[in-house]
Amino acid sequence: DRCLPKTAIETLEAIRLFLFTPQTAFVIATDEAMIEYAVRHHFPDLPASAGPTTYARNYLEKLTQVPFRIPALGVEEAKVYVTLLLAQAILSETSQGFADLVEKARAIIRTPWLSNALTLGDLTAADSKKQVELTAAYRLAQQLGASVAEGLEGNPRQIKRFLNAVTLRKAVADARGLSKEVELSILARIMLIERFRPEFYAHVAKQAMAAPGGTVQELKVLETSAAGSVGSGDGQSAKPDADAKELPPEVAEWASDEWLRNWARLDPERPLSALDLRPYVFATRDKKGIFARGSSNGTVDKILSAVSSGPLGTTQVDTDIRALGEPDAKLLFTTLADQILATDKLNGAPPQFGGLCALVRHHPRFQGQLVGFLSNLPTEDLGSWAAAGWNPQAFEEGPKARARELLQTWASKGNRQLHIVAKATLKTLSAQGSR
Repeated sequence: DRCLPKTAIETLEAIRLFLFTPQTAFVIATDEAMIEYAVRHHFPDLPASAGPTTYARNYLEKLTQVPFRIPALGVEEAKVYVTLLLAQAILSETSQGFADLVEKARAIIRTPWLSNALTLGDLTAADSKKQVELTAAYRLAQQLGASVAEGLEGNPRQIKRFLNAVTLRKAVADARGLSKEVELSILARIMLIERFRPEFYAHVAKQAMAAPGGTVQELKVLETSAAGSVGSGDGQSAKPDADAKELPPEVAEWASDEWLRNWARLDPERPLSALDLRPYVFATRDKKGIFARGSSNGTVDKILSAVSSGPLGTTQVDTDIRALGEPDAKLLFTTLADQILATDKLNGAPPQFGGLCALVRHHPRFQGQLVGFLSNLPTEDLGSWAAAGWNPQAFEEGPKARARELLQTWASKGNRQLHIVAKATLKTLSAQGSR
């Protein structure tokens, strides 16, 4: 599954030549979905009766006689694995203490249904001189184990990558003189939402940078609500309590997210709502992040780059614009609007305007903001582009009425080019209203 599709098929086809060789066996480790993809592309001209999808699905079944699917780690197994990874970073991998710890872990995971786990005593016994570091590692493993196991579906490789990312960012923060401001356990909790709930992370990051002292009061409501919720005992998820009503509309739906509620309960003794989160936002930012006009996941930067190249570029990222969440959509609107305002001459159409129109088309909640933005542009210098392309005929009633007023103003006071286009757009808008 780490080969290119062509190489994977060529290798499997070569194996087929030797399947009947005496005393020969092949062990094939593979991602079934990847092989199905490779088979479909290797045999693109299969007749419809053969069914390319069915053929691809059966390809491995015909090749292998003894299938074995490696199960994902369960929650308790993930906790043990996370504990070992954190301990390995503190202890020498060749030390006897770490070897003893690994043996204890192997004994535990042989019977995961008994819910046994490595204890704090097991870790501190590995090296009596590093009890403080090992105690912190144990505590962090208990906090992260369940959330990481659920979010990464028990994939050991991805769990290790996540912990490596946490460790690396902590090291970078330390190198920048933020060792006291950035604690490893808090950083890991912030990175959990960055990894598994990026829209919520983006909202928290923006609020932290805007709030006095870097505290996010909405987190307090979520933490209080999560702490007060109790499972019904019948396997159903606990429902958010009345405190969730205090959340603004864009965050209210997150309050009913069971994963987020579990995340909010990770360390009741250290609520994130009481902390200055700005150092953690700084430590977890990607590219421009929250300190400049950019997206935490790079999507907005990609769109901005494409839109700036003109109409073709805007068309190429149309799907990306449609898929934007609330925080990134707001960021894109603000950035495009600012770039247009920074243009020296507005008589020619700025390439960013096409992106702004596409954003409003896919996210109607920005219709009123678009009209307000256009209303603030200097009419005497404005080209005809401002009255075309944004399709006010499709607007909701409130923004449509404001658009009509703006077009009427341009039709009477605008320069000649703007006057002509505004009048034509207004005529189309009026004809639609008369039907």
